Amino acid sequence: GIDPLSRRQFWALINALRAERGGMTVVVATAYMEEAERFDRVMVLDRGRMLDSGTVDDVLGRAGTTSLEEAYIRLQSRDGRPAAGRFEMPRRLHRDGPPAIRAEGLTRKFGAFTAVDSVSFSIERGEIFGFLGSNGCGKTTTMKMLTGLLPASAGRAWLLGRPIEARNVEARLKVGYMSQSFSLYQ
Repeated sequence: GIDPLSRRQFWALINALRAERGGMTVVVATAYMEEAERFDRVMVLDRGRMLDSGTVDDVLGRAGTTSLEEAYIRLQSRDGRPAAGRFEMPRRLHRDGPPAIRAEGLTRKFGAFTAVDSVSFSIERGEIFGFLGSNGCGKTTTMKMLTGLLPASAGRAWLLGRPIEARNVEARLKVGYMSQSFSLYQ
């Protein structure tokens, strides 16, 4: 659960230690599949149950895939057959009007730096929705665009069926937004 810069520093440290001490064993727990692909051996776990273990190539071969993410999905299936499609979270939808918030291709650039890149989603009324990600991944920038505090460079967003506009005070009065604790007013 550490930010990308710290993860890069962590792996630089691990690689330096392994180069320095040839026989060193390193055990790492991660949910990041791109990290797991670096390992010599992996153990795939789900709810405390081992699904498979071995070299990355062995696990991929037994799962019949080329990516650890797809292998994990297939290994999770109860009957041994590949899981159909990608995992989707079940949702209780409130169809009594437009979604509370909808975004299509939402993008924010600061000069040459892209902070948010073509994000699309829909949040139904009454739904709890979370933005998860490391520091600097675009969570706060997305929230600022959704509240009209920051204009989008591209894409569109709607609040309760109306386009989000910074000048639309009526719509903004219907939104409660708590920014990160270090930027709160006294």
